[in-house]
Amino acid sequence: MKLKFLNKQTLFLFFLTILTFAIYFQVVNFDFLSYDDHTYILDNANVKSGFNFKSIKWAFTKSYAANWHPITWLSHTLDYLLFKENAGYHHLENVFFHIINSILLFFVMLKITRRSGQSMFITLFFAIHPIHVESVAWIAERKDLLSTLFGFASIYCYLNYGNTKEKKHYFYSFLFFALSLMCKSMFVTLPFVFLLLDLWPLKRFTKLKDKTFYTLIIEKIPFFTLTILISIVIFIAQVEGKAVKPIAELPISLRFANMFFSYGNYVLKMVVPHNLALMTQNIDVKFLHHKFIVEAITKTLIALSLIVIVSCFCIKKIKEKPYYFVGWFWFLGTLVPVIGLVQIGAQGMADRYTYFPSIGFSIFFITLLNNVFVKIKKERVLIAIGLITAFIFTILTYKQIGYWENTITIFTRTIKIAETGKKGFFVSPIVHRSMAIAYTKEQKFKEAQRHLWVLYSNDKKDSNTIYNIALISLKLNEYDVAEDFFLKGINLNKNDIGAYNGLGIVYLKKGEREKAIEYFKKALELDPNNVNFYINLGSTLANLGKYSEAMEYFEKALGIEPYNQAAMYSYQKILTIIKKK
Repeated sequence: MKLKFLNKQTLFLFFLTILTFAIYFQVVNFDFLSYDDHTYILDNANVKSGFNFKSIKWAFTKSYAANWHPITWLSHTLDYLLFKENAGYHHLENVFFHIINSILLFFVMLKITRRSGQSMFITLFFAIHPIHVESVAWIAERKDLLSTLFGFASIYCYLNYGNTKEKKHYFYSFLFFALSLMCKSMFVTLPFVFLLLDLWPLKRFTKLKDKTFYTLIIEKIPFFTLTILISIVIFIAQVEGKAVKPIAELPISLRFANMFFSYGNYVLKMVVPHNLALMTQNIDVKFLHHKFIVEAITKTLIALSLIVIVSCFCIKKIKEKPYYFVGWFWFLGTLVPVIGLVQIGAQGMADRYTYFPSIGFSIFFITLLNNVFVKIKKERVLIAIGLITAFIFTILTYKQIGYWENTITIFTRTIKIAETGKKGFFVSPIVHRSMAIAYTKEQKFKEAQRHLWVLYSNDKKDSNTIYNIALISLKLNEYDVAEDFFLKGINLNKNDIGAYNGLGIVYLKKGEREKAIEYFKKALELDPNNVNFYINLGSTLANLGKYSEAMEYFEKALGIEPYNQAAMYSYQKILTIIKKK
């Protein structure tokens, strides 16, 4: 009988692995995203330098991209060492970790629920749910996958410790907890999850006033201490990276509104997957638009009511059915670091934030459904519903993964959802900025310009947007527009080196060479070591027949970069002309 049970588990895990891999295998043909993937890997000199003392020291002692996650950096370093810039293999590595996480979750759920069927369904929905695509199909979210891997290992060891009281399991749990936090800080709430597990399934206390409860808190002091230390480190990294929004920009009232709104949306998305998009803004933006205030308040109140009603229900049933309480408050509690009270980045909510918290909701929701259908003696109907839902989720997930092929496909999807939903979402400026970068890379300058115009319409004083519009307009031979925006850039910043050089190029294209020389010289005054500025100025002077003066600038360029091909060619060409004279 035992062997048959083990075989059932083995077959399930084999099926789960094959299904998950089949759904996600398409990522092998996907590209890096211009948002975060480039910052984390392609533009990260430390990651690309391989394993050496300097890169390892950097990973553990420095914050980068407003984050501190050393093990994640080492993981990307290994991938770059093995796969270089072959994005498909970086993606497959994410799929591998997602499959491992799904297998680990199954064994964790067996220990928690002690029921094979429920554990299978919770694990299956974790592996194939469309809401988790963002965590898996986005290379930059390796941190999510790695932190969850070590987080699951920590939970498994803690459950062993709770059952056996053997200190080695406590030590392993703490070790994996520390490793998890060095991948991503999402698991800072894990000590609170352990207290929930002490209630059920470990049954280590029955009442909050029980002396055992306080003993259990003291037992977790090392975990809480590490949580506090890592939270401080991460907050400093976020502040240094200018990722934390100040109260003046996003008031407390809006943060709480966004919190309740996000909780409600997460529940809805987990039950009925919809509007799964990267980089959208929600309640905070909506409150700033008069015409959406009523709708935003209504949705927030509905979400708040849902949270209060379900929470009261779980508290009422805590003695009779403690798994409701554990699952629901696992979901609520583990979302706290990313729910927006301390607003990090531009998003009010994100699908990737549910990767670990969704397990708590699954425990609550699946056990609730199971009890309802058992009570009406329709267990087989529930199994059929579960399998049909799994089939639907498989199709939705496969389709959702396809949107992540590259920057253009994923953000086109985001914009489409925002336009279709209208009052449901607002597109973050990051979307248009990333689209502009991606289209520029593909030399589709008109499309890039279209997204830059959207950015400019939202913020007419953003110097980066103004400069990029000028550059793209220059590439499109729209010289008047380019001139206008380079001048706007200089009005915002009198020391905008790029704008002065850009104006020099514009006037050169328009045949106004004297003006071009004037602005090239201004650029050189601000950056006297820029070889390209010397070459631009020398070439312009040569076109005016001022060969001796042009030679001086080419000589200065070669003084900085002796083997610069453009400078060497122009210098030799002018030298030949002078000799002929």
